[in-house]
Amino acid sequence: MTTAHITKADIQRGKKILKKALEAAEQHPFDPGFRPVSALQGTQLSPYICISNIRSLIVRQDKAGWYAELLLKDVPEGWPDVVGTASARPLPSRNAAMRCAYEMVNDQYQMERAGRAPKNPFPGSPFIFGNKVVFVSYDGNW
Repeated sequence: MTTAHITKADIQRGKKILKKALEAAEQHPFDPGFRPVSALQGTQLSPYICISNIRSLIVRQDKAGWYAELLLKDVPEGWPDVVGTASARPLPSRNAAMRCAYEMVNDQYQMERAGRAPKNPFPGSPFIFGNKVVFVSYDGNW
């Protein structure tokens, strides 16, 4: 369910930006005490936000300002597949959006290196109970 505001051209540009952001993230020395800069963690999509599930790193502009967004590959049917800058809080410039985009990728990359984030998207759909989303996992042992 790619959001309508993202074009095929945005996705193609975003794949190139993602490649460069990953190369930059790989250059950072490992810090076990790493603290993320971006605020992507704790969202409903958190179990799906991982390096292997990022389709494209979108940096785009509309009349309100600039945005940095992760376009995800696999999410449950009917869920949004974009997470990033809030539409109500656009960034003031392209440079600010690029910096935010790189920070989102670096944060996720470093958290995965530290073992504090999923390396693969959650397999399957969660259960929704009222206003709570429940993710169930199975390790193969009963």
